[in-house]
Amino acid sequence: MKHSDSIFRRNGMLPVVLALVLAVAASVAMVEISAGMARDKMQEQADAEAKVHADYLNTVVSVNYLSTVWVINSFLSAFLTLDYDTIIVDGYNACEYTLKEETRQNLTVGKLREMVFSFIHYNYDFHSAMLIFEPGVIADAPAGGLVLQAVPGDSVCHDLQAEGYHVMEGAFYQQVAQGNSLIVSSGSVSADSSWVSTFAIPVFNEDGRSVGQFWVDAEPEYTSDLLSRFSSKWYAVTLVVDDSMDVVASSNPEMNGLHLSEAMSGMADMRLDDEWYGQVNAGLQDDCKRVFRSEHGGVPICTYVFPVLASAYSLVVVQSEDMIYQSVNRFKGWLFIISVSGLIAILACISFIMYAFHRKTISNRRMASELRTASEIQQGILPDNPSPLELPPGLELYGYQHPAKQVGGDFYDYKLTGNQLCFCIGDVSGKGVPAALVMSQLCSLFRYVVRTETEPAAIVTSINKAVMEHSDDSVMCTLFVGTLDLSTGRLDYCNAGHTPPVFISDSAAVYLKVKPNIALYAFENWKYVQESLELRRGDRLFFYTDGVTETKNSRNVFFGDEATLKAVCEGCDKSFPELVRGVLDHIKLFAGLAQQHDDVTILCVGYLGAQSSTLHFDNVPKDVTGIVDEVLTAAGRMDDMRLRLALEESVQNIADYAYDEKNGGVDIIIDPVNESGELTFTLIDSGVPFNPLEGAAPDLSLPLEQRQPGGLGIHFTRQIMKNISYLYEQNRNHLKLTYQTT
Repeated sequence: MKHSDSIFRRNGMLPVVLALVLAVAASVAMVEISAGMARDKMQEQADAEAKVHADYLNTVVSVNYLSTVWVINSFLSAFLTLDYDTIIVDGYNACEYTLKEETRQNLTVGKLREMVFSFIHYNYDFHSAMLIFEPGVIADAPAGGLVLQAVPGDSVCHDLQAEGYHVMEGAFYQQVAQGNSLIVSSGSVSADSSWVSTFAIPVFNEDGRSVGQFWVDAEPEYTSDLLSRFSSKWYAVTLVVDDSMDVVASSNPEMNGLHLSEAMSGMADMRLDDEWYGQVNAGLQDDCKRVFRSEHGGVPICTYVFPVLASAYSLVVVQSEDMIYQSVNRFKGWLFIISVSGLIAILACISFIMYAFHRKTISNRRMASELRTASEIQQGILPDNPSPLELPPGLELYGYQHPAKQVGGDFYDYKLTGNQLCFCIGDVSGKGVPAALVMSQLCSLFRYVVRTETEPAAIVTSINKAVMEHSDDSVMCTLFVGTLDLSTGRLDYCNAGHTPPVFISDSAAVYLKVKPNIALYAFENWKYVQESLELRRGDRLFFYTDGVTETKNSRNVFFGDEATLKAVCEGCDKSFPELVRGVLDHIKLFAGLAQQHDDVTILCVGYLGAQSSTLHFDNVPKDVTGIVDEVLTAAGRMDDMRLRLALEESVQNIADYAYDEKNGGVDIIIDPVNESGELTFTLIDSGVPFNPLEGAAPDLSLPLEQRQPGGLGIHFTRQIMKNISYLYEQNRNHLKLTYQTT
């Protein structure tokens, strides 16, 4: 009987054991599932962060690249006074330089030494500058040519050709001479052991023959501190490599200048094989994002390869996934211990996770709501499109802006004062909230500065000085500012590194040639150059940001300048809203399913020609100076003293004789300058009928005491005006004065 009880007791424990086993199994399964989900989520987050950091690095490098090109362009155009044409190479602006014969004859070795020294003195971030001219180009140069090199801190400008260095026989010199635009070397080690890239620009004579080059050694803006911060956050090795797999910059400066295999050979915990190097090399050649995972020596490795700087370099991140999942493993262990205690604890944990997820969802919704509010505020900063009735005669104006995210860094603005339109369009580097904050600051500065400044160059200079007081090295902004005089069609403008606008005239569209200057946030005391253009009736300008030309499709190809010009040309006869809609349709068709990656902003300005205007004065005072000032201001001829004299004589006659000591008014109609350069004024009054042309001309040959009084005013007016006519119609005097402006 005891034996049977023992078996029963053992069999009675069987369900408990089975339940415990099932509970443990269920707990283990749930732990593995939860850990797997956490690993996937953390890996997804790591991939997303890598993409964000690569984009940020791309922005920093691109800005440094462009600023280097701008500095070189400015030196060659300003100091050597070389003529250049802007061309597009790999999606970036470059310049083709021509040395005029007149300029060449005035160049001496001494002047060139001063120029190179000046360049290094004002651009001390560069490691060296080299100016090369082939034999026979510079009159007082040695027979073998001239190779002048200046280095910061060195008081001597060396002639490397005279010192026995055969620079012009080197492969890199020949490569640059055979090209037609700026070339950037993949990298080399400078004299001070820094890893630098050489920016080289060829110089041609008027016959198109290469006569020299200008070289600058610049250290790419990948700071070790930046990469080290990335590495510590990712538990990774972070490197920037070129197409030859040489390390340009890294989180460990000792790796700079080494081949990738040499640099990674010192990583004892990452025994990488040839297959891994092959996959990295494939990523470098693809020029697109590549993420792959592998295991080496029992260590799981995740590798990211991202192109930066228009695919000239690539960011390579190598990280041990064990480090990423340390928190997951700790979570897994604690969860297993809790699961053994019972399913109730697991349910409690799940409930907590669900609660946290719910809170995160609420937080995301709140953030989305705040971003929508920020977007509405930003759209409120930009001016609304005015209706034709709100615009002065002779002006067309239309703007469009669509950020890549809910807020962006593109902007445009304008101010109308009488017959003058002042406008701007700009593009802040980067996207999202940081760019939007800079954008709002620049809009406020523009509206403040134009209250006192009217010249575009002065406006840009004032804004640049203001932002440089709180400058940020990661920010760059291009800006185009123009003022249009609606009475004459004169357009004054200043371009601070912005894309050139499309000029539309006679149903044809071309890019307007403008001097690029340099973008804001670069140099505080930069002297911005102002240019002018005389617009004719019907001329139009299409301004845009690089979000138009740099729209990408699914193959990572840019929309480009040529396609933009073609799209504008197709709609140049349409209204501005239809023109912009047509360009946007072209962009959407080109991009296909690819997401918008940059802000798109467009501003259209059209000149319809000066219109006739009528000025009404209820009372003509004895002193007509105020009336004449107002008429000359409306005609845009305040400084024309001959015209002032004629108008004062004509209006003064009305004030003195038209109303017989009674008060009376006058209407003055101003017709704009016609194609023959004639400006017409018609003076209409309701006074006594009087034809000033019927009086005899005074005899100026008689002595003053023998002349008849009166008549001199109309005589001088006839001498000044091209034509004068009189008509008495509907009980009103009509005096028409035609003035030749040219």
